[in-house]
Amino acid sequence: MYNLDMDKYCASCGRIIEKRKMSEVNWQEMKYCSQTCRVEKLEKSKLGTLLENEIMALLIERGAQKSICPSEVVRKLFPENWHDKMEEVRRAARRLVHRKLIIITQKNLIVDVNVKGPIRLKLKVP
Repeated sequence: MYNLDMDKYCASCGRIIEKRKMSEVNWQEMKYCSQTCRVEKLEKSKLGTLLENEIMALLIERGAQKSICPSEVVRKLFPENWHDKMEEVRRAARRLVHRKLIIITQKNLIVDVNVKGPIRLKLKVP
């Protein structure tokens, strides 16, 4: 499991950045887990912001005890080519988890942000 307060996460994809020997020199300055994330910088993109806002809007509309599937977000925004945007919506969800706004569940259990397979998104209730 991960610790949101202690672990460092990628500002682009939201995955946990693992401390490796190479990164020990610049560990405090590291923001991205890979060169790809550094180049893409999705946290500043219009698509990333759009997806985060849509996730929150759907969750608020649905209510605190209900969850949504990430595909609902992209199907609503991109009905023609929604499948191509699934990784981006998962990235947006991971960033929202790190901001402590939502949780990711799988089979009604809270799971790690790096989980594989089908997931559901839910508002984080204090």
